Amino acid sequence: MHSQLTKLLILLLIAAGAATGFAYSRLQTARDHADMRQNDLAVCLKDLSEIASNSGQGIVVRAGVDDPELNRRLRSAATIAGVPNELVSIDPGPARQVRDTDYDETVVYLRLDNVTLRQLVTFLHQLSSRDKALRTKSLQLAPPAPTGIARPQVATTGAKPESGEPWTADVTLAYLSYSPHGNKP
Repeated sequence: MHSQLTKLLILLLIAAGAATGFAYSRLQTARDHADMRQNDLAVCLKDLSEIASNSGQGIVVRAGVDDPELNRRLRSAATIAGVPNELVSIDPGPARQVRDTDYDETVVYLRLDNVTLRQLVTFLHQLSSRDKALRTKSLQLAPPAPTGIARPQVATTGAKPESGEPWTADVTLAYLSYSPHGNKP
């Protein structure tokens, strides 16, 4: 009996040793993965700080303004693109001072309904070619109505009717304007 108990104790000791070795191996692998992830995080944070310092996008929020000249430019580009009635909303956001400069950036949200891609591209081209301080930041298109559902006709002001699928476009523009900040508290 004493011999069986000794064998059982030795067997338990071997199993415990094997389990300890296996647990230590898994712990070491997890520690290595954690170190790799920590190094990746450090690299990402370094890259992010370089991007932020190089882009000059530290922005201070200032009160918003509504620029009638900007509205005129938008309406003019819409007319040239043949979509004067499809520009259904112009919503300027607040002006934000671009860090360490005398320039403000105003984000302007536009919605154009029932426009073809050709009309949309013409509209955006007219804006960017006439005013270098105005650029498109983002563009979202809602798909045209599914087949079988009546689609509204795309109206144009030109003599040639516009062909193509009508889309709803949400456009975000950035408008830079000179605004000296040296005299402001």
